[in-house]
Amino acid sequence: MSLKDSIKKIPIVYPVLSYIKNEVFLPIKSGHMRFFVYFILFIMYDETKALKSRGFKNIHIFMPFTWRIGKGRDYAFRRYYTACLNGIKVFIKIGKNDSTVVNEAKIYNYIGKEKFNFLANAVFIDHNFADDTVMIANEFIEGLDSVEKISQKSDFENICQAFLIALDELEKLEIIHADIHKGNIMYAQNKGLYLLDFGISFIKGKEKTVNYSARPGTFYINDLQNKQRKYDDAYSFTRMIECLKFPEEWLQTEAYIKITERIGNFSDVVEL
Repeated sequence: MSLKDSIKKIPIVYPVLSYIKNEVFLPIKSGHMRFFVYFILFIMYDETKALKSRGFKNIHIFMPFTWRIGKGRDYAFRRYYTACLNGIKVFIKIGKNDSTVVNEAKIYNYIGKEKFNFLANAVFIDHNFADDTVMIANEFIEGLDSVEKISQKSDFENICQAFLIALDELEKLEIIHADIHKGNIMYAQNKGLYLLDFGISFIKGKEKTVNYSARPGTFYINDLQNKQRKYDDAYSFTRMIECLKFPEEWLQTEAYIKITERIGNFSDVVEL
């Protein structure tokens, strides 16, 4: 038995050590702790004031150690909040020098006022929130869990059926999500499936503005000979399911088989 497995069996000790690792050590190592102190001192007041001026209330910082803090090829910054707008709880994403937040705002503008059950629909978009900064506020969906936590075959079937509906609706709009993975496919009990984060999504055949070398997404098909990358949401979903290693018998459900049969039907390429 490994040391980690032994520690897991000790009441209180393992949860405490896990908390210290995730909430203290990793944020210090990644630089998030230092940036968060800088944010509190020099950014938070002006940013929350700007949100209040746009009608947001009850503003709270959300998951600060998942923010982008100027690292990576694009040196982008991204911060999250929760708030209330006109009595509705919302999730706020603010991106500075972040082409994916700019792109996501464009996708939501393209979708327009049409509402979908599988989206946390956008309720407020500001393309000029600050210098080189875009803000998006979406409906806040309570009780979301990643599909990796599914433990019942019936839930798996429901998620697959809901994803088929989402594929149909996105195809009508000619939108390819392009980043289907366990962090972007979520579900809530009695509410169904939600498809999050359209940061690298695109409209088929239209100009693509994201740097796909810096933000490649998770699952795609590389064609190195032609210097292209193909994005296909049905393919990405099945690759995600393979990685999650659900029971083999679940993969024989009708809805999942229908998703596999859609691979190649609606896709597009990105030039590298």
